Amino acid sequence: MIDDLWKHFALLLPELNAIGERPILVAGGFGLIMKQQWLLSEEGRSEKIIVPLERWKDPQLRSTKDVDIAIGLDLLCNPENQKSVAKLLNRNGFTEDVKYWKWTKQLPPDNEVVIELHAPTSGIENTIPELKKEGNRIKGPGKNSIHGYANAELVGHDVFPFSFTWKNVEVSLPNPATYLLMKLTAAEERWAEAQNPEDSRSAPAESRDQAFKHARDAYRVLAMVTSGEYETSSDVVKRITSEKAYQRAQDIVHSSFVSKESWNVEEIKKDWEEDDIQTLQGVLVQLFPGS
Repeated sequence: MIDDLWKHFALLLPELNAIGERPILVAGGFGLIMKQQWLLSEEGRSEKIIVPLERWKDPQLRSTKDVDIAIGLDLLCNPENQKSVAKLLNRNGFTEDVKYWKWTKQLPPDNEVVIELHAPTSGIENTIPELKKEGNRIKGPGKNSIHGYANAELVGHDVFPFSFTWKNVEVSLPNPATYLLMKLTAAEERWAEAQNPEDSRSAPAESRDQAFKHARDAYRVLAMVTSGEYETSSDVVKRITSEKAYQRAQDIVHSSFVSKESWNVEEIKKDWEEDDIQTLQGVLVQLFPGS
């Protein structure tokens, strides 16, 4: 399925990158898969990361059924850019599901490729009056505007993105701090749902599995931080430290990720040696010090 995702997404990415003012960022599980594959390639093999791939207990590529991409607000507020995105996706066989801000392409016999659009919310009310936030969605001007999922954790997404070339296509990912914001928050929210079934969007067992998945992803984000990303991480944090989403993530780190009583500690031990867990948690605390 990963090859199918890439095959269809690779046809879109160069043109998507050319539409807005900044590159489209690949996030979610698919972004982690792309980075790990690149680190295993001849080009990426020499890149120094926090925990080398040969030390991972479980180096298998994680699975996913969709592609999460972060789009800039400049793209959503520009009607011409919106039309260009919609035309590109339609031309490549994708149809829009406005209810869930995603685009889907059906594949025979019964598979599909799903692309979800995520947009930052920070400062939207004060700086871009053309955009409207309605519940969990952000929509641009015009009757037929495309929608993005209002993702409050995308703060700083456009600061120091990590870019590489994969099969002749340039791929950009959010910086580690922003990536962690999304994964830490998702993990904590799904764990809370698992403990409170009446408030859950799914069965408790599924919420629990999703919480563990996001927690494990957070550690993979940390493990794959390159030396260049590590050097710029303090600058990223300085730019986002006043954001509520960042401050919430600080609390999550210290209550649920670096405590010996953390709900995910036994799950994390399946993936990492004890020394490496200590190293990764040290980096996590550097990025999200106690508030």
